[in-house]
Amino acid sequence: MDDRQDGVSTGDVSRVVTTADFSKDVETSFAWLKAQKKIDAGRIGLMGHSEGAMIAPIVASRNKDIAFIISLAGPAASFMKGIVSEYRAYLSATPDSMRPNYILSPEKFEALLAPQTATLLLDWWKFLLRYKASDYY
Repeated sequence: MDDRQDGVSTGDVSRVVTTADFSKDVETSFAWLKAQKKIDAGRIGLMGHSEGAMIAPIVASRNKDIAFIISLAGPAASFMKGIVSEYRAYLSATPDSMRPNYILSPEKFEALLAPQTATLLLDWWKFLLRYKASDYY
């Protein structure tokens, strides 16, 4: 299926939409597909890539009629925890001879991250960071 506002799909993709909202989109599509007379409703599965790999188990956990899921390249949200301290540890382990030419100072590294902080405040990102796959398997 298309993402909201891709292809022929419509829908809100504002700053308040989360992965949970997208899972409801998939549930709607699943219900429609299951109701089609030419479809074997007992053999419908979900395949998701990236964020879709998170959505498939969410939807399957609420719809026991889903026969299978295929998860491709699901995101790992925990990488954000302590990223600056990890960078500092990496920097301290780097030989002095390599630092000036190849490694950013912690200040430059943090400055590069600063423009990304607005993204971290989105409801979508907060959901992503709290997502635990084990809640849906």
